[in-house]
Amino acid sequence: MSLSISKPWILNYLTEVAESQGPNLASVKPSSKGKKVQLIGSVSKFLTRQQPGDDSWVWAKISDKEHSIPVRFSKEAIRACMRHVLDEAVAS
Repeated sequence: MSLSISKPWILNYLTEVAESQGPNLASVKPSSKGKKVQLIGSVSKFLTRQQPGDDSWVWAKISDKEHSIPVRFSKEAIRACMRHVLDEAVAS
């Protein structure tokens, strides 16, 4: 996966957001452009796990090969990821 990350972008993105939006990163709308990162860290890759029926966030650490930051995924994002994984498994 790390080979498909063309160049580091996290630092530039966060700098641009800070300059234009200020320090409240949570208020920034999601970008329509996809950005590639790699989950890094422990064997499970996630710092927390979502419990069934729980609306809590799932935390992980991502990297663009040069910089790493903690991120949180909403239940909707986790659900979409699981659907994608299941769809790929069925297609195989």
